[in-house]
Amino acid sequence: MPSLYERFGTFYSSFGTPAFIALGDPNLKPEKTIAFDGGIEQNLFKNRAKLSATYFYTKLLDTIGFGNVVPGIGTTTRPFGGYLNTKGGIARGAEFSLKARPAGSTDISTSYTFTNSDQRVPQVTGNPNIQTLGIPAHQFTLVATQRFKRAWVNFDFLATSSYLAPIFDTNNFTFRTYVYRFKGNRKADLTGGYTIPFRNEKLNLRLYGTIENLFDDDYFENGFRTFGRNARLGLSFGF
Repeated sequence: MPSLYERFGTFYSSFGTPAFIALGDPNLKPEKTIAFDGGIEQNLFKNRAKLSATYFYTKLLDTIGFGNVVPGIGTTTRPFGGYLNTKGGIARGAEFSLKARPAGSTDISTSYTFTNSDQRVPQVTGNPNIQTLGIPAHQFTLVATQRFKRAWVNFDFLATSSYLAPIFDTNNFTFRTYVYRFKGNRKADLTGGYTIPFRNEKLNLRLYGTIENLFDDDYFENGFRTFGRNARLGLSFGF
């Protein structure tokens, strides 16, 4: 179902008349989707490893999107665009994953996902591209955890192929939207921690630290630049 903001979202503009600007559409119809997936799993090496493969298919029959050029609501115009029902799209692809425990204190999981996602109607007015924005075709993940009694270390890596994303241009007040191709990210996070038990392990104090973007990769998410290498420390109490 459409949200309240998608139906009745508004704001007031200081760019002259009309001052009252409508974004929502109270006549929006709910979204409709058909989806299915199927796969297979296989355990190996006395259940120390598990392979899986999954095919997925999703067809969006009707969706709710945001358009730059949209019809008015009765006598109320929407000069800054607004929400509207669109024709949706189709996404299909496959995911392959491996989970392994080579030792009792070591866990490793990795996956590769291929996604072919297209829209039935271009998402940006005036641009013929129908590839779904913000979704890379290829994605790879690797997560490894090593435990040392009460201490542990986790390595989390994500790599994607390039993707398309919209950019809203405010230069010269043109307010046009353009589609750019951004390179995929290569983001790695390293986390370590130590647990201190109390009262026969009924209570515990956990100290941990994380270094995000370990390789200081310069990448964007949906067109926005992300942080470089950064770190944080934390403390949690469990009972």
